[in-house]
Amino acid sequence: MVDASTAVRIGSLTGVSKLITGTVYSVDWREEETTVCLSWEGGVCTKEGPGTRYSVRLSAQVSVINTSTGLIEQSIDTTGTDSMTLPSGTLFGGHSRLLANASDSIAQSVISTVTSSYTREIRYGLYAEYEPKRHGFVGRREGTRFSPSDGEIYLIVYVVRAQANELFDVEWIHSTQDVKLRSEDVVSSGDWRLYSFDASQAAPGRYTVRGVLQGIEAFSIPFTVSP
Repeated sequence: MVDASTAVRIGSLTGVSKLITGTVYSVDWREEETTVCLSWEGGVCTKEGPGTRYSVRLSAQVSVINTSTGLIEQSIDTTGTDSMTLPSGTLFGGHSRLLANASDSIAQSVISTVTSSYTREIRYGLYAEYEPKRHGFVGRREGTRFSPSDGEIYLIVYVVRAQANELFDVEWIHSTQDVKLRSEDVVSSGDWRLYSFDASQAAPGRYTVRGVLQGIEAFSIPFTVSP
């Protein structure tokens, strides 16, 4: 029931920025003969007997839709499983329970994926000067135009929200798409980072500094180095 036009309308009516929708395209039920413990003593199985293992596997495709554009931002293939083992001859009535647990597994997978993609927050800026302050940094002379006489260009990054020990890369790129400098880092929530680019050794022209968190672009700042 959700397409590009209805997604935009739902977004405007509710104020949400993303919609999550999807389809379960496969339900695989299995019954397998096995053995099951019939009695226990002191935490040790003292008698085994024939049993049946009932299991279900759900396969689903879930989409994250941007309500501003109606476009699909992410398409997630995921599965959920659950099982139950009972002695042979026992009446099985747990289909609904297995389906519910498998569905919960899919939901948790989607939550984890969406949370890691959309709840991160990074604050950043480009400066000609900086000074340390408490556990972080304060930038001076923020801008996007620099000259060789400025010397170092400083990128200050403050990670407001992120998972623990996430991979963070910073690239300083010339307009020719030539990566002039690259830094590889590991960050967590509350971390401050200071990176620099030597403008005195850079050819005049247009550049971009790009931050990538866990393979997803977090920011891209264009700037110029003027003669």
